[in-house]
Amino acid sequence: MKLASKGFILKIDYSHLVTACLVVHNEEKIIERCLKSIKQVTNSIIVVHDGPCEDNTLTICRKYGCMVKERKHVGMCEGHRVWTYFNAKNKWVLQIDADEFLSEELIENIKDLVTDDTVACYEFLWPYWDGFKYRTKNWPNKKALFQKDRVSYIGFPHEEVRVEGKVKKVPYLLEHRPEYDNFNFRTLFTKHKKWIKIHAQYHLADPSKLEYYPVEDIELKPHYSAITRFPRLMAPFIFTYHFAGLMFLGGGKEGRIGIRNSFMQATYYFLLCLEISRQKREM
Repeated sequence: MKLASKGFILKIDYSHLVTACLVVHNEEKIIERCLKSIKQVTNSIIVVHDGPCEDNTLTICRKYGCMVKERKHVGMCEGHRVWTYFNAKNKWVLQIDADEFLSEELIENIKDLVTDDTVACYEFLWPYWDGFKYRTKNWPNKKALFQKDRVSYIGFPHEEVRVEGKVKKVPYLLEHRPEYDNFNFRTLFTKHKKWIKIHAQYHLADPSKLEYYPVEDIELKPHYSAITRFPRLMAPFIFTYHFAGLMFLGGGKEGRIGIRNSFMQATYYFLLCLEISRQKREM
């Protein structure tokens, strides 16, 4: 934003209002693209590495002036997000992943977004990338910019921040370009299979050991917590609920690819129920 005063143009810097928070794991191939975009809106960047870094990820992060921290490996980014929120010193948190980066339109407009105190959280357009090109236009969206004092969060797999106040969806693109297709059967039975095992372990662990933001919200419960008691019974219900919800929120308007991605995400939760049941039998 610029203000004219007695013939002079005064440029006001809003970068001190935003802290970018990332959780990464050996991302040297893609992290610089992300950091270059973030540096255009803030110099406050927190990077947590999930376990010991085995490549040049943190070296690159330090080059960009990031605050870096290696924490115990847990296998999923959500286990570290609470730590980043507590260490973010600014009013707004930009939550972003290594395979994401800010579009030019988002960079241009973010300074105006963070001056609107009536909004507690922004959702950005986050279309599906198949490793080569975007395959959806208007779905899905992602909560990625929020006032940290107006959210609560539990460090549990696939949890989003829970917002107290207005959530505003804006048409600016948060680029998300992984190096592969996140929603095919190969990924489901490789990458996602590992996540499902860890996710199930979280369901069966002592909830008092989880990290909460803020600390006062220690009674916060994970979504789908009911599947821990009766996982096989809940499996069809959770699949149907998740598939129908994703279709309603926009997947159904994206044609075949929206239906496929909704199906794959619902299948993840169906398999999660089965994995919880298997782990319970082995306890």
